[in-house]
Amino acid sequence: MVAWAANSMSSITIPSSGIVRANSVTARSGSVADIQSAVSQIESAGGGTVYIPAGNWLFDATPTNMVNIHGGVNVFGAGKFLTNLTLSASATYDATTMFNVDGSNQRRVRISGITFIGRTGAAAASTGDTGIFLDNAKDFRVDNCSFHYMGSCGVGVFNSVVSLTCQGVVDHCGFYEIYKPGAETAGTGFGYGVGVERTYDRSDEAKIWAPSLDGVLGTYANVTYVENCYFQGCRHSISAYATGAYVARYNIFTDMHVYYGSGHCDVHGAYPDGVYGGRYMEVYNNTFLNPAKDPNYPDMYDYAKALRMRGGGGVFFNNTCVNYAYAVCLSADDGNAAIPKCKVQSLYMWNNIYDGAYIDKETSGHVENSTYFLYPKPGYVPYQYPHPLDT
Repeated sequence: MVAWAANSMSSITIPSSGIVRANSVTARSGSVADIQSAVSQIESAGGGTVYIPAGNWLFDATPTNMVNIHGGVNVFGAGKFLTNLTLSASATYDATTMFNVDGSNQRRVRISGITFIGRTGAAAASTGDTGIFLDNAKDFRVDNCSFHYMGSCGVGVFNSVVSLTCQGVVDHCGFYEIYKPGAETAGTGFGYGVGVERTYDRSDEAKIWAPSLDGVLGTYANVTYVENCYFQGCRHSISAYATGAYVARYNIFTDMHVYYGSGHCDVHGAYPDGVYGGRYMEVYNNTFLNPAKDPNYPDMYDYAKALRMRGGGGVFFNNTCVNYAYAVCLSADDGNAAIPKCKVQSLYMWNNIYDGAYIDKETSGHVENSTYFLYPKPGYVPYQYPHPLDT
């Protein structure tokens, strides 16, 4: 018996545009096999939409058994908290990815209306999973989804072939209790809501590193937009590494799980192995609340920051930061000395509200009006809001 049931597969004639094929398939259930069967059917038909019915489904993924999706396929659930895909709490493998998206054909992908639930309980304390991983995805949209107990990452964005475009938007999503202390200790996950990376290849990194942020900020080119989302219980709610870049706007961040060097919005510097840090972030019109809520680290209030910059640059403005010892941390990673262009530079901060201190210079070398500036970046204009894909 096939695991999918065809809802509709029709051709619509539009005089000015020829034939547009509108294909859809409803998966029989929310299992890996049933969703994958529906995805494969849609891919063989040239693209379309897979629907996953409402229900609480055991999502029986393993490191080698996950839903693999290519560009041109959309996957819709019945709605956040209605279509619930849950990993087995008794599964003891270190990590898996629930939905793996290969966008190398550069066709659009949208994933919407699904709740992704990771593993909980003593047996899963050191496991680190990822809800959705997108590689080389052009104009992707992840919206109206929620992510819980992942350990590693809710949404991961990568660009393994840097000649391809990787850009999109994560909007109206919720990220809850992503961080697991046991996963941090075991090295299986670091509790990110959204993680944005591009490449670990040294020659590619040097080739795509923008020498200046002039003309780069405020654009939509190989950058991930995160807007109108809610983050609770992450270590880094959003982080950039390996030349990655993101824009975070109109989000709420709260109840950070505080580990050494935590920041809701984070940009890595270079690491000793030679991997570049993140290139830039634009963080504006967000609300950051109540960071020190982790009973595992009751004495680490001072380590929690709304923004933690270890490298790169960008803009931070019109944010409200409540109950932080410092709103911003300027730091460095161990590899910055070997790759100085990855240090914090061209960072502009203005019009932020905070009830503690403003800037913690955790490491040396951060100089006002040289590496960072407390006024608007000249010529900077934010990209249009909402994002064109966020409609």
